[in-house]
Amino acid sequence: MYRGGLKNRAQAFIEKLSVSFVLLAILVIFVYGEEVSKFAFKGKPETFIDSAMAVPDKMVALSEYQYVPYSSSAFNDTTHQPSIMFVIDHSGSMSGMDPNGNRYDVTSALVDTLNRICPLAEIGVAIFAGKLEYWRGQDPPADPLNDDDPYNDACPGEKGGFCPLYQMNKTYQGKSGFDVVQSYLEHTRGRLHYKNSWSLNGTNINCSINASKHAMKSTAHLKKHQFIIFFSDGEANKPDTLTANDFVEGSNVPTTFTIFFTNDPRPPQTLVDFTNNVKANGYSSTNPKSDIWAFNNTSLDTLLSFVMKNVMNNILHFYTQTPKKMAVNGGPVVQNWDSTGFTFPKLFPLTGRSTDFLFDITYRIREGTDTLILLEEVRDTIERDTLIKTDFDVIVDGGASPLPSAQWDVKSWDRTISFYHNGNQVTTFDETMTPLEVRFSFDPGDARYEYTKATIELTNTSNNGRERESITLTKNGNIFSGTFPLTVLQDADNPNIGDGTFEHYARDNLVATFRNEENPRLTLDTLQVTLPFSFGGKITVEKASYFDNDAEGYVDSIYVEASTNISGGLTNAHIQEMVQKALELPGFRGFSIQNSGVVGNGFFLKVREDQSHDPQTFVTNDDKLTVKSVVLSAGGQVEAKSIAIQDRVAPIIHWKKKSALLADYKVSGKKDTLGVKFSEAIKKVSAEEPFYFLARSNNNTYSVKLREVAQPKTDSMVFEVSSVNGVSAMK
Repeated sequence: MYRGGLKNRAQAFIEKLSVSFVLLAILVIFVYGEEVSKFAFKGKPETFIDSAMAVPDKMVALSEYQYVPYSSSAFNDTTHQPSIMFVIDHSGSMSGMDPNGNRYDVTSALVDTLNRICPLAEIGVAIFAGKLEYWRGQDPPADPLNDDDPYNDACPGEKGGFCPLYQMNKTYQGKSGFDVVQSYLEHTRGRLHYKNSWSLNGTNINCSINASKHAMKSTAHLKKHQFIIFFSDGEANKPDTLTANDFVEGSNVPTTFTIFFTNDPRPPQTLVDFTNNVKANGYSSTNPKSDIWAFNNTSLDTLLSFVMKNVMNNILHFYTQTPKKMAVNGGPVVQNWDSTGFTFPKLFPLTGRSTDFLFDITYRIREGTDTLILLEEVRDTIERDTLIKTDFDVIVDGGASPLPSAQWDVKSWDRTISFYHNGNQVTTFDETMTPLEVRFSFDPGDARYEYTKATIELTNTSNNGRERESITLTKNGNIFSGTFPLTVLQDADNPNIGDGTFEHYARDNLVATFRNEENPRLTLDTLQVTLPFSFGGKITVEKASYFDNDAEGYVDSIYVEASTNISGGLTNAHIQEMVQKALELPGFRGFSIQNSGVVGNGFFLKVREDQSHDPQTFVTNDDKLTVKSVVLSAGGQVEAKSIAIQDRVAPIIHWKKKSALLADYKVSGKKDTLGVKFSEAIKKVSAEEPFYFLARSNNNTYSVKLREVAQPKTDSMVFEVSSVNGVSAMK
């Protein structure tokens, strides 16, 4: 069992993301639809023990299906890595016992197998005859023995060398270790094409065994995992008869397996003694497994099968692990492994910028040290259960690259927020669009994610009042929908939060937010959009005037001049709503509005003034039209204003008796006069015939020409009668 520790190294990365996440929160407001995803790693979960992985910001959950692969042959277990030196006799006797060079083909096949199933293995090659056959000038260069090594100087000419240990999956100057070793073997195999090309200068086993011991000095693998595989067909005769068999001592030699090509039932005694000495030299715990076989080479397949069964099964460590059960973050344990992974009832939400996960995986382990790879026979195995804990962080990063499909299983679904009015989709709204419909729709995508409920939170963007309404939507297939009324507030008013009506201020946008409230709740599955508000225009009252069309002394109509930028201009609907909501007439006159309508550059109000008081044909400071700021459902906003109403009402003769008196002068030199008291002060009367007169006898009108004489009071005037036409006498 092993457990991941703290991941402090992820903290700096998380802090670096803070700024990018603020930007993300701002940018997402302007998106109407957005794809989100769940993900799973296709490889072994142990890959992420005590680590932090960065994923793109569209990721909201780990998948409910988690991959836990079956490991059929865990030869890359770092505690059981072999280091193998292949020692190959290339002397003249080879032409009789192995003329086709099968020993090279078998070695190449074994190297290929090791590269495939045990890529961390280290492989080297020492080929010899009278001396080591490789040389320093090769590419890559061969390793020489120590310059003072007596066994490598037995033959004249350049000292030989050997291919040192190369790790199969490691790169050396652009080549893998596997390719390097195979290139050495290819070189030697190529020499077999030439007849009589065998080295005829003897057999120097000493130098090859010394080369192998020298190679093992560079490995980090344990001594019990160090091996020599020795192919030979002749007895040592170099460098001389006294020293040729020095190798038989077998001191400091790792576990050695020798295949001796011969027609005799037993290999040479020197090699048998060498093998026995290696078994007993105490180099490692596996040295007693050393062995030697006399082999009559009949075919390549026979040789390969023999080596696999008798040699490789004593080298490779057999190890399989079958997933048995799994839990995530201490949750329910599942045991439904389907050969590639486990299926959980629900997704595993990401809860923020960083989410910690702990996988508890129980494996059934089957292991042994004697495994026949090709024939699939297993011996000396044991079985046990082990619990592996994988602790890792998932960090959501807006700048992270997409997860490559070769290593990750990413499945996505899409969701969208949209708005409608009268069945038509809208991308802005104005004061006339009430009620609005909001829709939350989704596409399950390849994730097959289904929503069962949806709630939209509505907020505004104003600083002087924060509205918040929650709208529960009704599902119909893949679409959830709901309607809500809206109204525009005056600046002094506050929204009534929770009443179901979206109340906002002038030029105040609507923000709609969806949050995943399923079980489990996906915290990062949040979609927020803004619907911009667009006013229909503004109405501003500029002037207002009183009129008395029937000359009774009472106001019977008011004309209002207005400016507006409303598309299409003022309508009767606008005026009627203004009368109800925005206009306040002077209270002391007791107006009642009878009718209204658009006319000219404004509108008229047909009114009836309370006639229980005396007519007032003039205006005072109290004659004001008060206009309140109102947003009209017909469109547009009325600007608040208070204006003085202008006087367009003509004065009338005072309503009291004797307000018009005729003085009949019979004195020579004086003309008759007419004294008139008016309803308001008169500055000047310029008309010669300002009044109508009725004859008492027949009610016919007649004319009287007057000339202003005196003005003793501002609301009274005296006229001199110049002439009378239409009657014989004026009374």
